[in-house]
Amino acid sequence: EKTYTGTFGDAEVCVGKVLAEAKARGSDEAEEIVLLSDGGGWLWNRLPEAFAGKKIKEILDWCHPSERLTEMARKVFGEGTKEAKEWADRQRDLLYEGDTAEVMEALEDLKPKTPEGKEQVQQNLGYFREHEARMNYGELRAQGYFIGSGVIESACKHIVGERFKRAGMRWSQEHAPKILALRVCRASGGWDGFWNE
Repeated sequence: EKTYTGTFGDAEVCVGKVLAEAKARGSDEAEEIVLLSDGGGWLWNRLPEAFAGKKIKEILDWCHPSERLTEMARKVFGEGTKEAKEWADRQRDLLYEGDTAEVMEALEDLKPKTPEGKEQVQQNLGYFREHEARMNYGELRAQGYFIGSGVIESACKHIVGERFKRAGMRWSQEHAPKILALRVCRASGGWDGFWNE
């Protein structure tokens, strides 16, 4: 069962809306709260503390580290090279199975020849260290957790994109949030209740 929320506001407004939706969905009674998100610090720095006293499961969306591995391989081994493809495929497979430590070792063993490649490796080492505890994908999948945010990405496309990004669409700052609120209400199954009230 899915419900949605949305805003054009800043991080604080967004987090407030997520927390309100979670509360409406029963987060006060939940034994565990699952936070599945991309690597954005603005979410990881705010949401866990909002559920203080609850068991929190943090999961980094699988696509983000997977894409980073592919991009890094291109920068280190060269765009379109067999070596880049093989290295990235191997690391993604390991990551998917939850062998994060082995992926980290492979990152540390890289010897990029270009400044761009060196920078990519250093940035990604930091990223993987920061999120290591959120990337145990083998165990997470075995326990039945989602590891990707495809549902969220789909909602962005259908609820927001289909209405706001069509050819010829123009929205004022005053009216766009109102249309978004109606789209979210309808997608969440609250349309009849909204009009009845």
